[in-house]
Amino acid sequence: MKKNLIALAVAAAVLVPGVAFAADSDTSSKVFLPENSQDTGPILYGFAQITGSQQFGSSGNEGLIFGAHRIRLGVKGTAVPGVTYNFQYKWDGAWMSGGSLQGASKFFPGVEGESGVQDAEINFAFIPEVQLKVGKFRVPVGMERTQFGGDDLWFIQRSMNQSIGADRSAGVMFHSPNVMGTGIYYSAGIFDNHSLDGNNAFTLFGNNPLGSEYANVGVPFGGPSVLGGSYAQTRVGGVLTNGTGKYLFAGMVGYKLNPLLNVELSGARADTLDSAPGYAKQIDSWNVGARGGMMGLKYMARI
Repeated sequence: MKKNLIALAVAAAVLVPGVAFAADSDTSSKVFLPENSQDTGPILYGFAQITGSQQFGSSGNEGLIFGAHRIRLGVKGTAVPGVTYNFQYKWDGAWMSGGSLQGASKFFPGVEGESGVQDAEINFAFIPEVQLKVGKFRVPVGMERTQFGGDDLWFIQRSMNQSIGADRSAGVMFHSPNVMGTGIYYSAGIFDNHSLDGNNAFTLFGNNPLGSEYANVGVPFGGPSVLGGSYAQTRVGGVLTNGTGKYLFAGMVGYKLNPLLNVELSGARADTLDSAPGYAKQIDSWNVGARGGMMGLKYMARI
């Protein structure tokens, strides 16, 4: 029987100081785009999304369940003129990660929390048309994923097409939000050959597609492997020093005419395992999006 889900979320924002996010922005959450902010900081920010959900028409017990889904805290600012930074930590579902629910996911998949560094990025904007971002941040695929922060979504959850994107990864990216005032924007980056977030096409990696572990992308780093093979790798102070020559490439180009129309084309590709005849050599993902609004009505479409 088809399941239905009704959920209500209340997002509470913690902003210090409160005027830090007063600047106008109609492209995305001000919190998640420090390179567009005129505030020097450091600025402390965060939010929490409190949910209440219930399914109908399932085969089991049904009832209302409460939770705290997105819990974020970060700091952003301008280090020196033209150089901005953003560091954000997450405790998503962390209310389930301790106490009586510790280990509950063994019996009830999905009942678990996770915490860790969500974003750690530095942006160099000495030339506005050719900015450089380095660190861990969002791979430029998908309008909703890249232009909306978690506290600025139209719905409680993101759309299903995020599963074909790459979410976040570590790498470098050239970009500009508005090339010479024309309304054209672009991003082009190279990343480690995997996504650091789960549940998408670029997540799982390995080197044995016929083994017990299913994998999508090739291993991004060199070194001795329990799956076989040994590659040069020397850790220096915890820093990995050698990769495998496999990368995730991603790019986006778009045009914002006015608040009525914003269109984008984006895509990504990554090297696959490439370890057996007949298997695909790479994973490709494409996205076309459009959004806008007029007189209080908003629309968004993605393919």
